[in-house]
Amino acid sequence: MARSPLRIEVTKKDQKELRRLLAGGVQQVRVVLRALALLQLAQGVSAPRIAGMVPLTAQAIRKIGHRYQQDGLERALYEKERPGAAALLEDSQKQRIIAMVCSDPPEGRARWTVRLVAEEAVKRRLVPRVGRETIRVLLLHHDFKPWPIPGREARRDNEYERRGTANVFCAVEPKAGRHFTFPTPDRSAFEFAKVIFELALQYPHAETIHLVMDNLNIHRRKSLTDLLGAEVGGEIWDRFTVHHTPAHGSWLNQAEIEIGIFSRQCLGNRRISDLKTLRRESRAWNRRMNRDRTRINWRFDRKAARRKFRYKQKAFTRSET
Repeated sequence: MARSPLRIEVTKKDQKELRRLLAGGVQQVRVVLRALALLQLAQGVSAPRIAGMVPLTAQAIRKIGHRYQQDGLERALYEKERPGAAALLEDSQKQRIIAMVCSDPPEGRARWTVRLVAEEAVKRRLVPRVGRETIRVLLLHHDFKPWPIPGREARRDNEYERRGTANVFCAVEPKAGRHFTFPTPDRSAFEFAKVIFELALQYPHAETIHLVMDNLNIHRRKSLTDLLGAEVGGEIWDRFTVHHTPAHGSWLNQAEIEIGIFSRQCLGNRRISDLKTLRRESRAWNRRMNRDRTRINWRFDRKAARRKFRYKQKAFTRSET
């Protein structure tokens, strides 16, 4: 059954106002379209025909007409003012969060992030709950950028006391969200052997431990046998099934992602003065990551690799000889 045409009577005063509105001046596009539709309805044109001339649906045009009949011209052209959402944070809560962000970040973290601020605000009972977007807006309103440490960085000249360098071995079980970091004074075979021994202790009931790592010269059985002897060192090494990454494909290694996360979140741009402090900060970062069971969302699976490298299953044939 065909819908009966909508009959709208627009007063001459309102028609004059509509033409004045369309004659010039800056108006929202939606207001102009509604004014055009309303003038056409006043001339008896059906909603489907108007929809063919202006980018509005017939249903939207009928709604404009009904709003004019019920509430007048102002309501037909303009939206109702919507009340703003209730404030999510009280002034006192905002002040406490800003004060927290102006202090040093938690142990194990080099800088404040939006996620960290939200977590710490709830953990320290500054607020019962808060979302990251609320924190982001709050920091922006106080001229804080959420990504670096809020406030002005300390200025230093070029003179500093060099206290040497250190090394950090990183390991991760990506699907379980287990993270291991081992700060050491150097990257030697001796230190690597101790790391492997410690990793073996973390999985006492595993029949084998699959270990993916690059082709560094210390990543070998000899490192353990030199430290622990051929029998004990060989026994510990044999608990691992070692997978060395391709010579030009270390970017496939999820450990690279782990190293990047640790470097950004724990180390940042700060200088840590001694190995003892580095180990303390590293342990704090590990506790937080393992408590949250932070996993690596690895999507580069076998199918994706075959697509990436255009692998064809029958790209070669066996020799008949």
